[in-house]
Amino acid sequence: MAEDNEKDDDQKTEEPTQKRLEEAQKEGQVPVSKDIIHWIMLAACATVFLLILPFSTRKIAKILIPLISMPHEILFEAGSINHLIKSLLSKLSLFLALPLGILVLAPLAASMLQIGTSISFSVLAPKLERISPLKGMGRIFSKKNLVEVIKSIVKIAVLGTALFFTFKRQLYHIEAWITLSLKELYTLLQDLIWEIFLIVLVILAFIAGLDYLFQRYEFLKQLRMTKQELKEEYKETEGDPIIRQKLRQLRQERARKRMMAAIPTATAVVTNPTHFAVAILWDQKTMSAPKVVAKGKDHIALKIREIAQANKVPIVENPPLARSLFDSVELEQEIQPQHYKAVANIIHLVAKIKQRQF
Repeated sequence: MAEDNEKDDDQKTEEPTQKRLEEAQKEGQVPVSKDIIHWIMLAACATVFLLILPFSTRKIAKILIPLISMPHEILFEAGSINHLIKSLLSKLSLFLALPLGILVLAPLAASMLQIGTSISFSVLAPKLERISPLKGMGRIFSKKNLVEVIKSIVKIAVLGTALFFTFKRQLYHIEAWITLSLKELYTLLQDLIWEIFLIVLVILAFIAGLDYLFQRYEFLKQLRMTKQELKEEYKETEGDPIIRQKLRQLRQERARKRMMAAIPTATAVVTNPTHFAVAILWDQKTMSAPKVVAKGKDHIALKIREIAQANKVPIVENPPLARSLFDSVELEQEIQPQHYKAVANIIHLVAKIKQRQF
């Protein structure tokens, strides 16, 4: 079994297509770095505890201190107590809503940053492999878990080293802490906590960036495709080549029939005389310039001549003009200005022939 999996992985040499990536996203498979989630949560905690909570606690203290220092002024009546409790709760919620909201929304924002707004419930569907002991052992001793263990060891070592040198630097001044006032000691501890948080955030940001790149690499590697899978997907999206060829032939045949049906209404047919034939139509009332309604070479040119003769459409031999119109003007398109003079001469000639016939 292991050898078969290795063979399959060796055959998956092609990068995943956009369709494969979209299908994986619908199934809830996206590259996710837990370190990014941890970093955002830690940054949210630092913001709350170092910036928002000091302000909130000062405001809350101003509300609670009068109640503690002057309890005798509180009126212990049913209406007064209810009003006091509602007032306290509204004021406390006002200052606690922001820090609590940040702590609750931080992990959600971290997940949405990587996963996006799309939600898939297919990952919740029960699968036998999730309760299989063999599959479970394979996940425990997998390469991915080994990388996670190594990453955790490296993370602890780097953070421990950085924090060790930070505390070691402070130990040289610890004797002076005894002489500091409470306010000075509070400021010193606050600066130390800020420094620790900053060091941890910088290191974890670097580790989270590397981890996301690794998770994305492993994700794309897992979704790689074999050449056969690419061919099958191409058939599904673009259709079978044989069927597409038949559809192309049908479209060409229908276009040829429409072209042949337009020849009887043509003003004239310009020929090479046998290799090329171009049917042109001119209506002074509805058209700004003559247009090509049919063209062909070799046997198609011969067919155009036959239909033109059968329907008494004038045939004019002009090899340079026939070849130029065939190469430069598409069906149902007006002729180009450089052909105006030559085509006008042919139309004038055809008009004279028709006048003689009448």
